Amino acid sequence: MLFQDPFAEFGKSVTLYCNVISKVKGDSLQGMILEKKGYSLPYIAILDEQGRLLAPHAGKNSVDGFKSTLEKAKEVQAHLAVLERRFKNGDLSSGADLLELRLDLRHFSPDEGRKRLANFAGLDQDRRALLTQYIDRASYAEIFGSYVSKTLSLEDAIARYDKLFATGARPASTEAGTFWYLMAEDAVSRKDLRIVELAIKRLEGLTFEDSELANNVKMAVQMLRQQIASGS
Repeated sequence: MLFQDPFAEFGKSVTLYCNVISKVKGDSLQGMILEKKGYSLPYIAILDEQGRLLAPHAGKNSVDGFKSTLEKAKEVQAHLAVLERRFKNGDLSSGADLLELRLDLRHFSPDEGRKRLANFAGLDQDRRALLTQYIDRASYAEIFGSYVSKTLSLEDAIARYDKLFATGARPASTEAGTFWYLMAEDAVSRKDLRIVELAIKRLEGLTFEDSELANNVKMAVQMLRQQIASGS
């Protein structure tokens, strides 16, 4: 498909990039999927020239589907430009919208996001809580990405997760599900039953709005229990 018309023609309108997750120790790009709000493979998204997320692909994996996502990305990019221009001209409402959109798209590191939120005056309590949630989820994604890239050990990643969780911050269930499943897989290969059981417990404690995703997690837990029972 990738080398045949009409995809080949579509590919000329964008810069194609494939990020391969091979768990190479120390490769920071191994966690890129989580940084860009992905949680399962294959994950397709449109990024801007600086590599910042504009639009995750949510449609069919077809040329028409990709074109639709590309158009959405262009709309988001144009909207960002309008908000930035208005904010520079003194429109604080546009500035708040700009900050919200960029935090949602994870254009900032969690630390930078917190700094920008703290310095932005005039947000009501509900909106500040929402933006804090975006930053919290990005903080978890940073932990997950560091674990996948092996810049954090399995034990250190769990410790950081639990420390952040204790503050009241909560991850996106989709990303937490990926994290704990990868954790369980690694623990199975190490025959670390304690970590496997912990990961299963965390997976079972997650709730999902998407019934199909919830079922997939349930099946993953069953497979993990079978692996434990077989001793593999």
